[in-house]
Amino acid sequence: MKLRDEHVFRVQMNDLNVRMQMLQNNEMDAFFFPEPQATMARNAKNPVLLDTRALDMQMGVIVFREKEMRRPERHKQLDLFVKAYNAACDSINKYGVKRYRDLIVKNCGVANVVVDSLPKDISYRHAIGPRQKDIDRVEKWLNNK
Repeated sequence: MKLRDEHVFRVQMNDLNVRMQMLQNNEMDAFFFPEPQATMARNAKNPVLLDTRALDMQMGVIVFREKEMRRPERHKQLDLFVKAYNAACDSINKYGVKRYRDLIVKNCGVANVVVDSLPKDISYRHAIGPRQKDIDRVEKWLNNK
């Protein structure tokens, strides 16, 4: 059975902890989670309706205000940020996320067992501009709204 749009109410909950509590309390029917919260939900035997890794979408974004980017010191900060981000990607891709268990547990509020259960194939890409096919997909989605 296919869901009809008029039966789907899209609620935006930015706080991942609130979203997880709502899942645990059966307050909504479906949630969209990043890792490690997605693994936490899978560990609790919640069904996976969609795994975005199968969609060939690059969903992560870093956004800067255009006005601020006109300042030369912001360009230096951006260059340093991208350099540090890319180095972090390289380190995680080389050593795996489990090497950063303590940071994940502390900053994401998950148990060690969640970190141990993370998918083995997690990898991170360097910061790049958006791909045209992702821009096209977003534009199509927005035009259908």
